[in-house]
Amino acid sequence: MARRAGFIPTFVNERMAEMLGYTRDELIGRSPFDLMDAEARALAAEPQLRREHGFSEVYQNRYRRTPTFYSKSSSPEI
Repeated sequence: MARRAGFIPTFVNERMAEMLGYTRDELIGRSPFDLMDAEARALAAEPQLRREHGFSEVYQNRYRRTPTFYSKSSSPEI
């Protein structure tokens, strides 16, 4: 997934869309937070803040249309 500032995807490959239960067109231009329920958004907000403050880590996100969590790793943007 290629993203611009604000983590908005500008490109999504077919496998990623399949894993999340959306089409590529449904994902491009939408915030990943749009794909989460309120509880998942709250859990994802904390690692996002740490990333903005320079921390790298591995964490999990849960998306609405999928029954599982996906592990992600993040690095600070410079």
